[in-house]
Amino acid sequence: VQFDTCASTTSGPSEPLCTRSGDSQISGDLWYRFTAPVGGRTVVSTCGSAFDTRLGIYAGSCPSGPGSVLACSDNSCAQQAQLAFQASAGVPYLIRVGGTGPARGLGQVVVRCPADFNADGLLSPADIFAGLNAYFAGDLAADYSGDGILAPADIFALLNAYFAGCGPTGRTSPKLSK
Repeated sequence: VQFDTCASTTSGPSEPLCTRSGDSQISGDLWYRFTAPVGGRTVVSTCGSAFDTRLGIYAGSCPSGPGSVLACSDNSCAQQAQLAFQASAGVPYLIRVGGTGPARGLGQVVVRCPADFNADGLLSPADIFAGLNAYFAGDLAADYSGDGILAPADIFALLNAYFAGCGPTGRTSPKLSK
């Protein structure tokens, strides 16, 4: 989803765990609702956006105060944000997209289906091969359980997510709504 935060104001609480720079606010934020079509490791990214971005993931409803963020990111890919969290099938999440301090601009937020391992927006056998390659290379990107340990259960979780599909057609990445 393409976004523009140039005229956005800040509507959410500061999140002390979401920063590497000392400023804990996700400024000029936009909010998107995402309902996970399948459970598993879900990646959200603003990589490639034109300004210094931050991301926060919240469960279900608007946060009532600081510290309610499930996952957050600041400066994961250069000055943009990327994070992974364990989504549960059918559960709605709020994705907060914003900037650092006065940073505002144009960008794109991408939510990657748990089985879209190569992040091309489509599910294909290439995703299974990429996931298996990462697993056998010891890459924690293949840790589908989110426990920090690569185990055979992670391979089964990848395969389950792949065969469950992700989008309305079952073969595309999920969609966001504002």
